[in-house]
Amino acid sequence: MQNMIIKKIPKHIVNSIKKDTIKPEQIAQLLVEGSVFNHLKSDFHKYSAIYRQTNEPISSYLNNLNLKGKDALTVTGSGDFLLSLINKDINYVATFDISIFTKFYQNLKFTALLNLNYEDFLNFFYGNKIFDCNIYDHLRFFLVEETRRFWDSLFDFYEPSEIINSPLFMQQMAFPETAIINNTYLQNKSQYSETQEKARNIKFDFYNLDILKLPISLKRKFDIILISNIRDYSHEMGESLEDFVQYLQNNFGKLLKENGLIIGTTFTIGMSPCCGENWELTGNHESVKTLKIYKGKGI
Repeated sequence: MQNMIIKKIPKHIVNSIKKDTIKPEQIAQLLVEGSVFNHLKSDFHKYSAIYRQTNEPISSYLNNLNLKGKDALTVTGSGDFLLSLINKDINYVATFDISIFTKFYQNLKFTALLNLNYEDFLNFFYGNKIFDCNIYDHLRFFLVEETRRFWDSLFDFYEPSEIINSPLFMQQMAFPETAIINNTYLQNKSQYSETQEKARNIKFDFYNLDILKLPISLKRKFDIILISNIRDYSHEMGESLEDFVQYLQNNFGKLLKENGLIIGTTFTIGMSPCCGENWELTGNHESVKTLKIYKGKGI
């Protein structure tokens, strides 16, 4: 909780934050009101801000993989990883994130996918109807109770612009065009419709966990693990790229099925493409480089 700067709020609220007994929607309200400011530093925490959309080219590193019937473990992030994996006909997805808020945003996106058409989905999250109250009023009836309670606590009291522009969200630029390029499920209406149908039968879970705790917390194995750009800010997993790869092989290798694959990215400037035993770093998309670590032959 050292990353939350608290100003002029009742002592009992402060104590609840410190004791971790406060509900996520209460923290979210405090963030929207500006009673607390959520500063993301090198160490993320339980109430870290939500990324509105991925800044990674998920489509570029998933497009050539056959994931039909496979099991995946992925960072939750903006929720786009889950939906792009569903587009690839995945069987099961375990999502994880240290921020509890990502659970509710991912659930909102998943429910929106099932119940909105292509244009409304893009407009609600990235376009000219961002967090439109009329669209939300339609969606809320389909949300699971916990998620509905979280978003109701915000939409009932605040304007969409107040929610989006608050410290609850990372203040990143979000555009429909970028979302379409980066995500397999949004590349066109046809892909979106196919993803909608596949989503009706998907099984997925959320784990509110730090990535460092995953190897000792999860018991099942996966065909693919997506770790996003954790390499860029987690020095506990090794200072050099080689140390980072070794850490993943030693600790996350046990979570991979035979011929499994770990995929991560990095935005580190000046890092050149390279490779080692059972891994490679390629630079095939602007400033983003993709790290692949193979177990056996890989997928």
